[in-house]
Order: sequence, then C-alpha cells, then structure tokens
Amino acid sequence: MRCVVPLLADNKGGSISAEFVTRLFYHLPGPKEVEIKTKDISLLNSAVDFLVWLGKFAAEFTNNVSSSKSSMNTLYELFVTALSYGEKKVVRDILDGIQEIMNAAYEGAKEDRKLLAVVTHAKKMEKKISKTYERVSHQGTRVSR
Repeated sequence: MRCVVPLLADNKGGSISAEFVTRLFYHLPGPKEVEIKTKDISLLNSAVDFLVWLGKFAAEFTNNVSSSKSSMNTLYELFVTALSYGEKKVVRDILDGIQEIMNAAYEGAKEDRKLLAVVTHAKKMEKKISKTYERVSHQGTRVSR
C-alpha cells in the first residue's frame, strides 16, 4: 500500500505533510486582527478532510503511528483557529475526524498493538480540546496556541 501513497512511504512523509497544513492558516491570527473569508473556510474544510483521511489511512493501511498522531495534532491547531472564528461546523468536523481516526486505529490495533498509541493520543486530544473549549467559553476571548 505504501507504493500507492508515497506520502506514507516512511514515518516522516505523513507527519511533515500534516504539520505543513497549519502554514496555510498563518494569515488567520484571530478575528480581532483579520476577518475570515469564505475561501478561508473552504480551505479549512479541505484541510480537515485531508488530515482525517491521512490519519485514518495511516492507521488502517500502513500502521504509521506518527502520521496519525501528527494529523490529530494539526487538527487541534485547526480547532483553535476554527473556534476563535466561531466556525462551529468546522469544529464539529474536527471532533468527528479525531473520533474517526481513533476508531480506525482501534480496529487496526487488533492486528498491530502499536496502534493503541494512536487511540491513547486521540483521547488526549479530545481532553485537550475539551479544556480549550471550556476556557474559551468562560473567557469569551480568543484562544492562545
């Protein structure tokens, strides 16, 4: 399967790709500084789709723990951006995506126990997201990364 998706041919390809996605959104520091545009929301949606695909594929077909974890780390960064701009649909899609990656890793762990590390990481990401959401809802302010 690695020959079909060279992005996941080694442990670094998927991780580097996932981490690079955040650079697409450096121009969105927060709603007080810059207004989000329709094309930015569309790009956020595409980035979430890509990261969920990457995380699931890495878990389901290549057992690439680092790529799955990097995908979820970047999803968290996009969560912070989407939350600060009040993009509820993107926030929900990110939460659903992390759950999908966790489910894929859980299924894969039946054959390769190292994927349990992805499940554990997904649970940590869900807790981190929950804490960030609570902090923002109580403060009513932008989230610091």
